[in-house]
Amino acid sequence: MNKVILIEFCIALFSCSRGFDNVPDPPIVIKKYPIVYAYSGEKSIKDFVLYTGPNGEKQNTDNFDPKKIWNNRFESNRPDSLIFCNDSDLILKFTYSPEKYVYKNSEGAVYIKRNNNTWSFLGTNSDKGFIYNRGFYFTTTPHGYLGSFWQIGSDYGIQDYRTRFFDTAVLPNPEALTDKRDTVAWCNGSYLYKKETKI
Repeated sequence: MNKVILIEFCIALFSCSRGFDNVPDPPIVIKKYPIVYAYSGEKSIKDFVLYTGPNGEKQNTDNFDPKKIWNNRFESNRPDSLIFCNDSDLILKFTYSPEKYVYKNSEGAVYIKRNNNTWSFLGTNSDKGFIYNRGFYFTTTPHGYLGSFWQIGSDYGIQDYRTRFFDTAVLPNPEALTDKRDTVAWCNGSYLYKKETKI
């Protein structure tokens, strides 16, 4: 009798273990985020344009160093790293503080959403890594709306003729540069960021 019970127990045990054989292994989850890019130290400054008065002429900048205008801003106005947290959230880690943005991808280009709900070009993905773009601008005139006007800085995206000369600008077009001290200049910086394997 005991042998019969033992045999039935073994049959039940083996039939249960066979049932577990059909249970699939849990899927392997590949963690996509966060994706971290760190500044590689490689940069290029391009598209340097300089207009001066009194005739609003575009100057030849071949032998003019843009650092004479922007000094150390080419290094101080770029993040140390970029962290893509998920499909829509991005953190730019500057030395002084992080900046958080919503971002979107469009044909290899990345755009960030600004406070006024507009989208600004941030950079592009490439075989080398992520190329972060920053535009630099400079305007000065002794005859602004309220007297002398001086503006220097940088912003996300690309600076060009349309971002510096427009209807409501202090100097809306090159013809408005009528004083020898009038100056409008811009250039663009491209910074290479390499993907880090670990945070």
